[in-house]
Amino acid sequence: ASACHPATELDAGAYALLALGPLALVLRRRYVREVLVFVFAVTVAYVARGYPLGPNFLSLGFAIVSAVFAGERVLAWAAVGVGWLVFLGLPWALGHSGGPKVLAALAIAAWLLVALASAEGVRGRRERFAHARRARELQARNQADEERLRIAQELHDVLAHNISLINVQSGVALHLMDEKPEQARIALTAINDASADALREVRSVLGVLRGIGEQAPRAPTAGLDGLDDLVS
Repeated sequence: ASACHPATELDAGAYALLALGPLALVLRRRYVREVLVFVFAVTVAYVARGYPLGPNFLSLGFAIVSAVFAGERVLAWAAVGVGWLVFLGLPWALGHSGGPKVLAALAIAAWLLVALASAEGVRGRRERFAHARRARELQARNQADEERLRIAQELHDVLAHNISLINVQSGVALHLMDEKPEQARIALTAINDASADALREVRSVLGVLRGIGEQAPRAPTAGLDGLDDLVS
């Protein structure tokens, strides 16, 4: 211990290194790997200069956890392993502190494993939630597609039947208009009934699409102040 150098006092370089880590974390979502490597290098530089240790490791911890959440698990675990070796051995190799004790090194390793395992658990839970949400959205889209197909089939059946009937009866009415007007009247009555049925069926289907109890929009209501626009 008598051969170790005292910790270097914080100077401008120390404050710059302490600031670079948090500033780099701003870009961690877009550049996960680059930010982790940069923060790791900044932390190594801080430790190598012999500055007092402590909160300088927070930025590196955030960068490692962000890498785990982003799916860069191998890089995160590698950073923890290499960092455990470097940050325990580098101060001793440079003479800033005594050699690391085995019990302290094992305790630090245990805490690091607990922190990484917690991050892995949170990442797995987030992935399960995201997968469940995507499954619900996919199921909802499939149900909506099936409902649209069913409504389209109903509209097709209703319109095809009634329009075909109207076409046939209108041809009969045109053919019998002069010679047998009474039968033409019957054909026109059938056309009227078929068109009314078609309109009623279409209205019911559109009512289902609009929603139960939902009325067609009636706003904005026209007033006398728009009379000039109407005349023009």
